[in-house]
Amino acid sequence: MNGPTALKATLSKLKGKAVVNEVVPLHPIDPELLIKDVAPLAPKLRNNRIANTDYLRHTQEETDTL
Repeated sequence: MNGPTALKATLSKLKGKAVVNEVVPLHPIDPELLIKDVAPLAPKLRNNRIANTDYLRHTQEETDTL
């Protein structure tokens, strides 16, 4: 058998069969790790662009440390 014919024969043998027989356990992320302790932004500062960007930057820095 040459290249393409051998490949087609191999693929036809594998059709419908599981290629991997080993089961890999999933390790879901612990929900406690996803909880962030971030102070809410004061209502009078919500429309303040500088305060809002500082707040977002601080939140991203805390997220990066996780």
